[in-house]
Amino acid sequence: MTSSGTAQRGKLQSKKQDLVRHEIWGAAIDLFYMEGFDEVTIDQIAERAGVSRRTFFRYFASKDDVMGSTMKAFGEALEQAIRAEATSLSAFEVAKRSVAHVLMCQPSSTITDRVVQISKRSSSALSAQFLQLPAVEEKLARTFAIRAGRSNQPAIDDRILASVAFAATKLCVDLWVGQPQRPVEEIVNEVFASLSSICQSTPPPAAKVSTPRSRLKSS
Repeated sequence: MTSSGTAQRGKLQSKKQDLVRHEIWGAAIDLFYMEGFDEVTIDQIAERAGVSRRTFFRYFASKDDVMGSTMKAFGEALEQAIRAEATSLSAFEVAKRSVAHVLMCQPSSTITDRVVQISKRSSSALSAQFLQLPAVEEKLARTFAIRAGRSNQPAIDDRILASVAFAATKLCVDLWVGQPQRPVEEIVNEVFASLSSICQSTPPPAAKVSTPRSRLKSS
């Protein structure tokens, strides 16, 4: 087989693996939503996805891994979107555009709503997702650092941007789920406009602390 034929075969195999992984994930999310995260078993997920238990474990280590993969997928999508933005844009604008791009690429608010509802109903499901947060934010910070020419060493600015981007994504998702008919881009613009306003506002002057009279007398 030629090198081009080997490469083509590799691509097809990769696509097949992605499809199987997505089928398992979709089956799990459906079951978690209908039956409850804590009640669903690996065997139920495998049966619904039409795969063996062994095949399930080729793609996911556990139910927690299925839920955590959602968080990791959002992080990877944000990384790709950040890298694709023009270098002439400010980091803040890049974060806003990247969040909008990732959410607009979601198939529908219905699937996103199911993931949100699963997390709200089960503390175990929520924990499984947020256990991935430190690693996801670290990768985002490194992506911002590389974009700013800081090689692979994130500065404080990069870490703040990573946290802001992910927190903004979560808030936009919550708003979108609650208002599915509202355009995603409008929601993202509102969230980042509020964030910008908060960051740019001037804090009121600190109040002077007066010394109590009783203390003055005693001195």
